Amino acid sequence: KFMALSSAIQFVTVLRLYQVNANMSDWQFLWIDLILILPLAVLMARTGPYERLSRQRPQATLISLPVLASVLGHVALCTVFQVFAAEWTLQMAGFRCDDSCPGPRPPAPAVPLLGSCP
Repeated sequence: KFMALSSAIQFVTVLRLYQVNANMSDWQFLWIDLILILPLAVLMARTGPYERLSRQRPQATLISLPVLASVLGHVALCTVFQVFAAEWTLQMAGFRCDDSCPGPRPPAPAVPLLGSCP
């Protein structure tokens, strides 16, 4: 669950950046791993057991409705937060944006012109 969630969060982050014609550098991926993933992994490893055992058997498969609903819910929450943060940043008075910001753009030609080939 942890690995799927961390991969999905990075995937959503990269998709949001591609939407504004930006890309993450290796250093930015490193900082995401150091600040988000490493502490989460350390804290998950330090989690102790529950006080008493349950009579119910644990789930035998990772592809089940509760597990998928949990992961997809977390990804949806992350996506909503990232969209909110991006829109809030674009609305700030002191924020200057270059040509890569989202907004109305002229449509790209659907078929490349033959005269533009080398």
